[in-house]
Amino acid sequence: MDVTSRKRLLALLGALVLCLLSGYWLCFGQSVFIGDRENQNNVSVEIGLWTSGTKIEQSFVASENNLAQIDFFVGSFHPWDVPLLECQLFEIQGTESPRNMTYDMILHNMREVRVRRINGWVVSGHMFNRCAFEQPLPDSAGKHYLFSLTPPGLQKGGSSIVMASDRDRYDDGNLFVNGEKKPNDLAFRALYQRSRLQLFHNLVARITLQKPVPFSQSWFVYLLFGIYGVALMVLSVFLLRISWRRVG
Repeated sequence: MDVTSRKRLLALLGALVLCLLSGYWLCFGQSVFIGDRENQNNVSVEIGLWTSGTKIEQSFVASENNLAQIDFFVGSFHPWDVPLLECQLFEIQGTESPRNMTYDMILHNMREVRVRRINGWVVSGHMFNRCAFEQPLPDSAGKHYLFSLTPPGLQKGGSSIVMASDRDRYDDGNLFVNGEKKPNDLAFRALYQRSRLQLFHNLVARITLQKPVPFSQSWFVYLLFGIYGVALMVLSVFLLRISWRRVG
């Protein structure tokens, strides 16, 4: 086998390995997605300054299984004042909607299911910050939860701000600050874990909604993604051949 043929073979093998790794990543990897209803992204109102003992909590209903992460929006944050944030997730027992429950009722009907402490130096202001749990909750769909944020070890206070909506925008829960119900909702997102392959199938299903033929057919969308994958493989082979030719 001459040098040119060897380079072509190596380029083909390299592209094949990349495709296999991409397929493994797609088929066996896990990712998260935002729940359709638990996506309260209005950040018009400052809840207030964090002071010693401040507890900010939001009740909600999980729409999917495998609840894995809660995001919350911070307006401004000074880690030298708030070196640590504690995120707690409580399951609210009973069948009554959290929206209709008082804070005392929630306190007497909840149990802690997840807790996570976040180093204040990894929290960023003016954006959503994530509280990812070590293990997702496999049977969370339809259950009622209370998400709680507290700043243990507060140094000074009065410098960090959590954001909320300008009005009551989330129908399945309430915002509480130090046990007092507020007329708005925490800016938060609930994220659920699912395999990337399932998320890809869901993406294809969304693409085909209200589309003309043939784009309304799932097989045609899969075919387009397949053509795209083959084109990437050919491009990878081409680039690898150019690189080895220059090296040679």
